[in-house]
Amino acid sequence: MRVGAVLLCLLALGACGDRRDFDERYNDAGAELENRARAIDQNLANELPADERDGNSSE
Repeated sequence: MRVGAVLLCLLALGACGDRRDFDERYNDAGAELENRARAIDQNLANELPADERDGNSSE
């Protein structure tokens, strides 16, 4: 019985972690996606041959 009460208290405390509203979480997720996209673009730009970096591909 005591174990159940302790687990219930821990569960209740764990549920109180993130008190930000939807807009704050949405903005944070958008900023994180933009940062990841920039990092991916940078990695791709560094891997492309010099003649393809400017978008002047012969294809």
